[in-house]
Amino acid sequence: MEEVEINGKHYLLEMFLSKNRNATARVKQNKIIIKIPNKWPETEKSKAFQKLKARMFKAIEKNPSKFEQPEIIFNDGQQFTLLGVVFNVSVQNRQGKKSTVKLKENVIQVKLVEGLSEHEAEKQVHFLVRKTISKLALPMLTERVKILNEKHFNFQFKNVKIKEMTSRWGSCSPNGSINLSLKLLFAPEEVLDYVIIHELAHLKIKNHGEAFWNLVKSAIPDYKEKKKWLNANAYKLKPTAPPSLFTNSNNSTLN
Repeated sequence: MEEVEINGKHYLLEMFLSKNRNATARVKQNKIIIKIPNKWPETEKSKAFQKLKARMFKAIEKNPSKFEQPEIIFNDGQQFTLLGVVFNVSVQNRQGKKSTVKLKENVIQVKLVEGLSEHEAEKQVHFLVRKTISKLALPMLTERVKILNEKHFNFQFKNVKIKEMTSRWGSCSPNGSINLSLKLLFAPEEVLDYVIIHELAHLKIKNHGEAFWNLVKSAIPDYKEKKKWLNANAYKLKPTAPPSLFTNSNNSTLN
């Protein structure tokens, strides 16, 4: 493991051997992770590693905000907007063996078992609040994907999932699942639409070649502006008071 400095920020550089056919590189939190196929000859492994290393360094130097997506944090007394509704987080202690969460009149009530360390308490609050808001948002996001798909493509997809992602806004799995970042719940509606269209397009075209971007453009002609906004504003996407996602549905790109 190697530590490198880019634009004044420190990253850990890690290389792993994988069973995949292709070499890949991504940023996860403060790590640059490069995966090289184990079956490749040693000379090819070395060349691929150096090439991906240089490419990632250049990408981070050019657009650091793209690789600095915000950490989602929830705590007692926090207020944020979701689905056009303001929610509050309340954290209290309780007796028992298990922490719980309950939604009551727009208050997400988290009750933690006593004796937790500060780190473990933060971890449980995050998990329980995330679980609650994901459950609230998933039906709406699924409907959103269906509407956009029917409007532009009519492709077959399996389902929609909300996931925590540190270096991507979405993904399309081989089995047809559309995965969307939790952070997108706090993005403008038209930006969310762009990510959905992007992942739907991957149902037909897996790479990011010219044909792929033409397909995205057929649905969102100004997709480059949405992509640019994400790169420039990644650090702003976090649970805050209004405005937030779906607070202005009348301006939706579906209208």
